[in-house]
Amino acid sequence: FRSNGIPCTSDKNICADLPAQWGFTGHIVDDCPGIAGLLGHRAAHDIEEAIALGINAGIDRQFYDFIGDVPNQIAGQDRFEQILLKLVREGKVAESRINEAAGRVLRQKFMLGLFDNPLVDLDAAGKAADDPAHRALAREAAVKGIVLLKNEGSLLPLDISQLTHIAVIGPNAAEGQLGDYS
Repeated sequence: FRSNGIPCTSDKNICADLPAQWGFTGHIVDDCPGIAGLLGHRAAHDIEEAIALGINAGIDRQFYDFIGDVPNQIAGQDRFEQILLKLVREGKVAESRINEAAGRVLRQKFMLGLFDNPLVDLDAAGKAADDPAHRALAREAAVKGIVLLKNEGSLLPLDISQLTHIAVIGPNAAEGQLGDYS
């Protein structure tokens, strides 16, 4: 996505300046394929330039962008870290920028108490993650959010056994929006 013609992942205003103005004390996370997406936006010539742009703009942490997104160029987080180290050695990303990013991530981990008791009770975690009340709430949210249409005349849900055609009308009828999230 772009802001004023600049992909958000490489926009220092969005990734660093605005969060600072708003008093944001967390860390900026790039969800995939933000940094690798800079290649698709033609904002970077190669993956090294894309990583430098993202990190220098203010991305503190990135999720796994690269598995399958950039064939034959990068093979996961280890490769990302190798490239980042190379960029620091070449002076294309300042070591102080890496320290700043690491500091933000570590600060939040300390605030969450993750270093107070680093051992996890796997049974308790499993029970919390598979709590029936949480599943029921997730299902209710999914059911209520799945149809974003006004149900005039009890048209929905459609009886697909009676349909031969469905018209998709509107600005995105011919093509989907950019990205996996549309």
